[in-house]
Amino acid sequence: MAFSNPNLLADNASTFEGGTTAWVTTGGNTTLSVVTSEFIPGGTSTRSMRMTATAAGSIETISPRWTVSEGKTFAVRLPIRQNTTTAGKIFTGRITWFDAPSGGNSLGAADFSQPLNTTSGWWNANHVITSGVAPAGAKSATVKITVTGLAAGEFVNTDDVYAAEVPRRVGDMLTYNTGSCENDASGWTVTNGAIGRGVGTLYGGAGYYVLSTTSVAAGDMPVKTNLSYAVTPGADYVAYGVVHPTWAADVSIELYWYDAGAAQIGTETRTVPCPAATNTRIAVAGTAPAGAASVRLVLRPVATAGAQVFYADDMSLCPVPNKPGNLLTYEEFSTESVLPAWTLDGGTGLARTYLTSNITDGFFTLAYTPVDRKIHRLSLDRLIPVTPGTTYAAGAHYFGRNQSGETTPVTYRVLMDWYDASGVLLLADNPDGFYTVNIANNTINGSASTETRTAPEGAAFARVVIEFDHSYSLCNLYYVDNVSFLEATPEYELVSDNATGAVRLTVNYIPPVNANSAFTSIHRIDEDGKTSTLRGYGAEWRTVPTVYVPLVIEDYEAPLGTRVSYAIRWTNADGTVRSSSLFTQTITAPVIPDPDYVWFKSPGNPALNTMVLMEAPLKWSRAARSARYDVVGRKNPIHKSDVRGGRTAGLTILVWDPSSNALFDSLLDSGLPVLIQAMPGYGIEGNLYLAVGDSDVEQLSPDARVPGWRWSLAVTEVDRPEGGLQGSALTTWQSIYDGYATWEDLFDAHETWVTVLTKG
Repeated sequence: MAFSNPNLLADNASTFEGGTTAWVTTGGNTTLSVVTSEFIPGGTSTRSMRMTATAAGSIETISPRWTVSEGKTFAVRLPIRQNTTTAGKIFTGRITWFDAPSGGNSLGAADFSQPLNTTSGWWNANHVITSGVAPAGAKSATVKITVTGLAAGEFVNTDDVYAAEVPRRVGDMLTYNTGSCENDASGWTVTNGAIGRGVGTLYGGAGYYVLSTTSVAAGDMPVKTNLSYAVTPGADYVAYGVVHPTWAADVSIELYWYDAGAAQIGTETRTVPCPAATNTRIAVAGTAPAGAASVRLVLRPVATAGAQVFYADDMSLCPVPNKPGNLLTYEEFSTESVLPAWTLDGGTGLARTYLTSNITDGFFTLAYTPVDRKIHRLSLDRLIPVTPGTTYAAGAHYFGRNQSGETTPVTYRVLMDWYDASGVLLLADNPDGFYTVNIANNTINGSASTETRTAPEGAAFARVVIEFDHSYSLCNLYYVDNVSFLEATPEYELVSDNATGAVRLTVNYIPPVNANSAFTSIHRIDEDGKTSTLRGYGAEWRTVPTVYVPLVIEDYEAPLGTRVSYAIRWTNADGTVRSSSLFTQTITAPVIPDPDYVWFKSPGNPALNTMVLMEAPLKWSRAARSARYDVVGRKNPIHKSDVRGGRTAGLTILVWDPSSNALFDSLLDSGLPVLIQAMPGYGIEGNLYLAVGDSDVEQLSPDARVPGWRWSLAVTEVDRPEGGLQGSALTTWQSIYDGYATWEDLFDAHETWVTVLTKG
């Protein structure tokens, strides 16, 4: 079939393999039968339905009902085979709409009739198409076949009857028949040519017929819609068509703008060189000028002689589907009819290229060929006005084409740089991390990403920048589409807090709600690319059931003074199918202002974390794991050994105030491992996890009234302990006491203990 949507008629009502019982006759002059020798050649059926006139006159038969939705366009294809060559027969297909699945009332009908030709047998021109828009309240429909002018005993056949909703672009102002010419060419007029309708299709799923015009002489042959369509001044519109000139021709697609008095006040034109006898998709987008009241779509091939045939199909005229609130123009968003001004670093051949997908708009996209093994930077030349203090989101869809013979990644991100009122760079972005999608061989694949930033003080403009990391990819073509820049809520907030020794991440982004986003995992990414699972409240962030509210994450284990970023992924239960992900920009982890001090932290209870002074550097010991056996009669003993034991040491620290001393004592009370963090250069690199053995404490001053304590600890290095967090360094019982007068006040402010811990 040349339509793309599934048939709404069951097999026994379409191909008649189960007989004709699904159809009924009216008028008393029709008999139905199934024959096995007159089915459509090349079809799926081996039978057809014969409709025979019992007397001279008309035959009528009605299909079973199929389900429809109001406001949708439906088409019915009714192939016809006749057994005579006599003229004068008229075929009519009628769709009748009903307000109930069965019974109910008729809501009207959509008819189309045409004379049958005088050729016996199946022929494409006898494939009558009847189409219409289901009216308000419509729940079901039938199709009625009527053929007039039959003699007694004459018959016609039908087979492979097809009823379906036809694909329509959102907001298309052309009727289905005007866009596809399935019933006739009545929606069009031509100058310097003769108009007609051809059998065939120029675009998959578009139907069985095309618009056909034949030139009278050399020169322009404007093909215009008969109607003009209402527009709003300042609004954007886009039109498409697939054209097929039989000669090599320059073809223009145009929008003619008219004022309320039907006077033409402007034209938007795109001209495309079209090869001979080749299907070419063309497009034009434009903004309705001031005073515009309507628009007409025009296709204008330039004929080089008379009798040249021009075909067109799948035409549409729609308000543009730019993202609401997008501060980029429609062409910057989708590159549908012209190539906006971009600057490319790292590739060649920047162009507007044909590409369709189920996640992008229209038929065209921005594309280029990668060259250098580096990060390619694609910058929009136009600076976009912004307001300081306002948060903006930049986003795009990205694709890579892989013809390498093996699977390869496409790695991408979007970012924004800020400029002052003079157009001078004010602040270059510290971008979010790269996103990656793997692409199988001989495929094109991709995904989308966004980034949010708040315009800094002094910013007057922003520039949208897209980057592909081509360092290791084998892609031979990159595509960009659906580029946006709009005001937004921050997807996340990232703060480094020296006072608590933590990075605080608040995630506002809500992923698509589906089975593949039911679980959340969060990791820290260190400077060397190492990833570590973060601790959450009660459990580590490893496939934790997703909560669709802002997530608050406190990372007390980010190595001090290093650059870190975070990856949040939403997946199904086993983590293999990912719905969405969010990569943050890098941030410098907390530092200790006085490098003589170190953090002693409880990995699971951050309220116990405290800074102390180490009296001396660590002196490590590593015990051997071996045994010696003297054997009688042998000179040398037998030596058995195993992996040497981990590092152990004696550690002394100094604490100078009573509250810190009490806090440190509480930290040791738990008996759990501790984390020591020091500034780079101290001799403790990265995170050091220790199990604390016996401890001693002594007063530093012989006067008990003078604070100061020396703690002596026996410690052993251990691996990072598993487990979640209990509480927060920012929320303690004292902060609760200070913030709420009664338990009722606390309960009124928070629904769960999690919000108490995270919000105070």
